[in-house]
Amino acid sequence: MKAKIDEELAANKRSLAAWDAANALDNPNPRGLKSAILPRAVTSPTYRYGAPFPKLSDATVPLPRITFTVSRNKSSSFRTPAEQAREVVSSKSHVCWGGHMSDKARHVLPYVDGRGITDGDEFERLLGTNLFRFQALWVSELRLNDLRDAGGGLTWFKTPGLHDQLHVELPNSKIDQTDARAKACVDEYARLLRLKVGKPNEKFERHLDENLKKALRDSLAKYQSTK
Repeated sequence: MKAKIDEELAANKRSLAAWDAANALDNPNPRGLKSAILPRAVTSPTYRYGAPFPKLSDATVPLPRITFTVSRNKSSSFRTPAEQAREVVSSKSHVCWGGHMSDKARHVLPYVDGRGITDGDEFERLLGTNLFRFQALWVSELRLNDLRDAGGGLTWFKTPGLHDQLHVELPNSKIDQTDARAKACVDEYARLLRLKVGKPNEKFERHLDENLKKALRDSLAKYQSTK
């Protein structure tokens, strides 16, 4: 029995390798980085759109049925500066200038065998060994539909401390840090800190430009004096 399963697994491996070879498109540089500094971790192929997946034996875990829907959660669509500040102070976001504030970003939620998933890490666990093929198909869909990931690129977005895989946005959707909405978001963030609603978001504060750093200092002083 074990020999039969091993033989089926080997056949599956050959089928998947053949599928990769036949349908993978050359995508050595998905983020547009210079090759000299391109980390291997961000390189991945994209696959030919609509390519039929090979039939595999029962020796492998069956591929799940996956469908998607745009989240109806308010925080997953348009956010006011105050709403964005609440995301930042709770460490659910690390910017006051993201695509949600320009109403050009959404969260796309998967259903795996009918079960709704709202967390990208949980989705990855459910896919298991099928994850790398899904990631490549996801990137292909971003390209096809002219969409971007949470970082404004074309990847399955997951970096240390920043897991926002299910976020998609239009190109150039982020607002500038000099925008009045960004300053209003920083002001509300400072107010919430003084009310002890949350604790400082160091990742957020590290990426403020000088204009917003000054705005944050001024707002913290303002709300300190009104206590």
